[in-house]
Amino acid sequence: MSKEQPARALRITGMKTRGAFGMVVCFASVIAAEPAIRRLDGSKITVREAEAFAQKTLTEAHVTGAQIAIVDQGRLVWSYAFGLRRLDPKLPFDRETTLWATSITKGVFATYAMQLVEQGKLSLDRPVAEQLDQPLSPIARSLQSW
Repeated sequence: MSKEQPARALRITGMKTRGAFGMVVCFASVIAAEPAIRRLDGSKITVREAEAFAQKTLTEAHVTGAQIAIVDQGRLVWSYAFGLRRLDPKLPFDRETTLWATSITKGVFATYAMQLVEQGKLSLDRPVAEQLDQPLSPIARSLQSW
């Protein structure tokens, strides 16, 4: 072996080391760039923290299964599926499981209505029909008489 061979081997080893370090740096930057979920108070929580919180809270409350979605300014920023959608036979929830919205829509609509009140676009002191740009449909008018 000549005197140049060990030096060349060292250079090759050095390049491999730099490449491995480069991969570690890239991997670290991917971890550091994990998406964050903005809370209502402006603070942020990572997706992993949100999933851990959901898992812990739902388990402690003995919830069989649930789907959670967070929407920020009309954009889905996170969704999570937990547990089982059916016990017998055991079928797991996933983010694609279709659910009935049922009474949850009342709370969602009430929140939306109150946001419109805050923006001055809706008054709680006047009938909704008087505040619409267009008249109610005949079906909706018939329901008003109830």
